[in-house]
This record gives sequence, structure tokens and C-alpha cells, in this order.
Amino acid sequence: MERLRKLLAEVETDEDPDFDNENNSIIRVGGRISYVQSLTLDQKHPMLLPSRHIVTRLLIRSFHERHFHAGPLLGLSLRRQKYWFVNGRPNVNQ
Repeated sequence: MERLRKLLAEVETDEDPDFDNENNSIIRVGGRISYVQSLTLDQKHPMLLPSRHIVTRLLIRSFHERHFHAGPLLGLSLRRQKYWFVNGRPNVNQ
């Protein structure tokens, strides 16, 4: 965990991934949308999920079934309201 913090500290842009204030094991991403007042924390700073993790695959499958087998782009758009998948589009198309 400390190695990951040091790695994130070395990157020098304003839109770097950051750790969640409540739970330090969750990495969140963000950017200019964080200035919008009417959005929730999950919409402003979605949780970063690895592309080939079992939880990521289960979430993709769950969203796909819960939204009546929506197409890949609609499904990805719905998922990105709360989660940010690394390599999201290729994972959804599988």
C-alpha cells in the first residue's frame, strides 16, 4: 500500500488517482467534473477497478443482466456513474 502511495505521489498532474478519505484501500479518479456541485461523490470521483479482476467481471455481468442486456456503450456509461474500469470498453465487449 505504501509503494502505491509513493508511486501516485510521483505523478505530477491535477487529475491523478487519489485515495478515498473514508477507506484508504479505494482509489478514486477525478478531474474537472469535481467542480460540479450537484453530483454525488461516486459520480465526481468513480472508484478505479482493475481490468482483469474477478470483481470487475462480476460487476460487468451484474450491470448487463440488471439493465436487461443493454448494449456495450450504454452499459459502460451506466457503470461509469460509480466505477471507472481500466480498459473499460474492451472488457465490456468481451
